[in-house]
Amino acid sequence: MFLSAGHEHHGIIAEALERFLEGSSLPEPVREIIEHTVLDFGQILLLLVAVVTLVSFLQTYIPYHKMQHKLQHLNGVGGYTLAVGLGLLSPFCSCTIIPVVMGFVAAGVPLPLVLCFLTTASVINLTSITSLSVMMPLSFTVIYVACGLVLAVGSSLIIQTLKIENPVIGAIKVHEHSHITSKQNTLTSRIRCAFSNTCHILSQVWLTLLIGVVLSATIMALADAELIAGLLTKSGILAFLLAVILGGVLHSDVYSTLPIIMLLYQFSPPLALTFLLSVMAISVAELVLLSKVFSQKLLGAYTGVLLGMSLIAGLVWLAVA
Repeated sequence: MFLSAGHEHHGIIAEALERFLEGSSLPEPVREIIEHTVLDFGQILLLLVAVVTLVSFLQTYIPYHKMQHKLQHLNGVGGYTLAVGLGLLSPFCSCTIIPVVMGFVAAGVPLPLVLCFLTTASVINLTSITSLSVMMPLSFTVIYVACGLVLAVGSSLIIQTLKIENPVIGAIKVHEHSHITSKQNTLTSRIRCAFSNTCHILSQVWLTLLIGVVLSATIMALADAELIAGLLTKSGILAFLLAVILGGVLHSDVYSTLPIIMLLYQFSPPLALTFLLSVMAISVAELVLLSKVFSQKLLGAYTGVLLGMSLIAGLVWLAVA
């Protein structure tokens, strides 16, 4: 039994591609893989360009240095609110998030606020929220954002209660990414900066995105829906543990992950949530960069808390569903 790739495509391009493939001698599963690969990849790529360009343009108006100065003198509810707000508006790519984190540490921003900003920027930045709201059901996006906020604030509070000795091993001088530090004074320069950032991100994620789309389309075209659902159901908590482990290892982003999330959602929305949270929250590559500033004990605790909370989020949804 063959399974559609989870959603139907409509429009002139989709109809033209379908007629073209029907006229070929390719087997039905191969035609289905090609159709969904081309259309899904194109749809997500266009979304990426539109969202990242818009967000990158808006980010040129954000006074990061002024907000950093305010964070130095805030704590409590006010500090967490500003940290979450800045994280929501933060740049899309980790190459920018990490230097900003290092800058916060060097400026003396309280560690809980730094971690809160880092988690928010990684999990629920504006590009992630916008992309999910377009490609996924609104209910999933709302639950994801709510869980992301709990992760951001909750993890930093938990780390604070652990009272880890010497959590910061050093503050290094970092070269911040151009689309943060550049002083765009004209509309043209802001637009140029936004397109430059978009091209930079596209060059990093297009291959991973393509692989994810092909993998998703292949599984959906060749696999038996009942078999996949049965495996996920019988695996129980092991499936969630595997999702957390794989998510914590992968260095990815919301665009590269979307094809897999869309696939998982069809069989288990809670499992899709767990995997997406763990992918976005932390990665081995990110830990390597953060090890230049934070101690191994802090990074170990931070990673464990984030992945543990991601697992709990999925299991809670599974239990109440």
